[in-house]
Amino acid sequence: MYRSLAEVARRAGAALVPLLVVAAPAPVAAWAASAADAREASGAPTIGEVTVTARRRAEPARDVPFAVTTLDATTLAIERVDDTQALFRRVPGLSLTSFDDGRFAYFQLRGIGPLSQAISPDDGSVVTYLDGVPQPVYASEAAYLDLERIEVLRGPQGTLFGRNSQGGALNLVTRPPGPVPAARVRTEAGTDRYALAEVAASGPLDGERWTAAIAARASTVDGRVPNVAPRGGALGDREVAALRGTLVHTPGAADGPRWAFTAHADRQDSRPYYYVRRDEPRGAVELDPENRVRRTAWGAHASGRVPLRGLELHSITAVNGFDNEQFTDDTDGLIYGPLFGLSPAAFLPPASFSDWREDERRLYQELRASSAAGAAAAWTAGVAYFRSEFEVELDNRSSFSPFLNGDRDASQTIDSLAAFGELSHALGPRLEGALGARWTRDEKRLRATFAGLGFPGTVARFEERGERVYELWTGRASLRWSPIPAATLYATAGRGAKSGGFPRFTLSAALGLPSRAYAASTSWTWEAGAKLRPAGRGLRLDLAAFANSVRDEQLFVLDFVSF
Repeated sequence: MYRSLAEVARRAGAALVPLLVVAAPAPVAAWAASAADAREASGAPTIGEVTVTARRRAEPARDVPFAVTTLDATTLAIERVDDTQALFRRVPGLSLTSFDDGRFAYFQLRGIGPLSQAISPDDGSVVTYLDGVPQPVYASEAAYLDLERIEVLRGPQGTLFGRNSQGGALNLVTRPPGPVPAARVRTEAGTDRYALAEVAASGPLDGERWTAAIAARASTVDGRVPNVAPRGGALGDREVAALRGTLVHTPGAADGPRWAFTAHADRQDSRPYYYVRRDEPRGAVELDPENRVRRTAWGAHASGRVPLRGLELHSITAVNGFDNEQFTDDTDGLIYGPLFGLSPAAFLPPASFSDWREDERRLYQELRASSAAGAAAAWTAGVAYFRSEFEVELDNRSSFSPFLNGDRDASQTIDSLAAFGELSHALGPRLEGALGARWTRDEKRLRATFAGLGFPGTVARFEERGERVYELWTGRASLRWSPIPAATLYATAGRGAKSGGFPRFTLSAALGLPSRAYAASTSWTWEAGAKLRPAGRGLRLDLAAFANSVRDEQLFVLDFVSF
């Protein structure tokens, strides 16, 4: 535990100070708002119908013809869903493969997703969207800062939400700034030197035409995995700092044109533990030097909505990406000692290590039109362009494996075009049908070089070039029937797909062989369910049955014979 509150303030505040200069002038309002939030949170929350944008338009969750788990702002606060780790523990059917650093985190939903780990920066089956903008796969693990709600959309979402949402999507919706000034302050402290500090403020800048919001958080926690190396301590330390700012312009009435501009950054510094021997009684590792990772994710986007007669036009323009610096000791003596029949001390200093530098730069542009609210037929149609530039520099050293020895530089580029649309229309009394489809064309290019270090059987240098084109069709058809206002029955069939590509590890280059491209994965999902909302009962009951059929999913494994 901490010796004093001063130490709590020092550790959490030290990480926040660089981020919060602009938020300093509102302490009184912040404390008042925090007290009001606490009074609201102390009462029993009421259960009401949540409005979601699971089909890119606002509608009650009961009208969506597939399963949606929604966590509103009150639930997020009460249950302290502050990040990716907390979310997956809260949502049934959502799995997370994590190696305790900010990049090695991959979602699976209803069993669909990368097996073991993602093969490439484009190998994600459950995509995270922040205000409609797809986030990098290698930045899936992030702080959830000042959100209005989280929507977990189950089943293929490639019709309206875009590329690779084969298993589903996480739709994160930030809290918009309002015309009334508001502020919050939150602090926490606990065991293992855990500390958290968070502030948020929003309000008008020029009447109701310009409003703004800023939010920031810093947290820190010590590790609990013993490192028995002579200079070891414990692994699992993590420090996180996150910041987001939003500016909204509403030139006229609230239901008129609206423009929003948002920028965010999320940095994680960690000392991860990737592997621990299953039968190690102490649950310990032996690493010298210790693993270390610094990952910074960032993004900015501008979105606009322009109502016209009978329809609305929407635009999203976004840039985002991440930077990753990572050093790992690849020969834990407690694992490799018994494997080679040697003392664990023989692997100090390490016989194998990896020094990584990675970054990705992404551009996203979406234009879509949709029916106006209340139209007899609800429809959405649009086009999207996506570009990704991924760079990796990997320096490996090994005394026993040609595949873990040498220096590799690689770049991958993706250019993607898509057109999509979906139509919902009444088919009879209380019966609605919906049909949608999306066409996606991905062009992928790989440029890579390998420089050997004289390991027996390896080449001195190898260069490879690769290009692939993938055309994918995804879509969804559904029926929704409401026999009574309190009950909705639905059936949905959806086709999902995840683009193929090139592996991030060009391991075969050590033998002078090019990397094989992996195939696109396709799937069909069938789902039937019921959503019940008994009037006056304060109860929601959602039931769903589903079946998945997946083809050509990829499995990433390590061969402990050839390494």
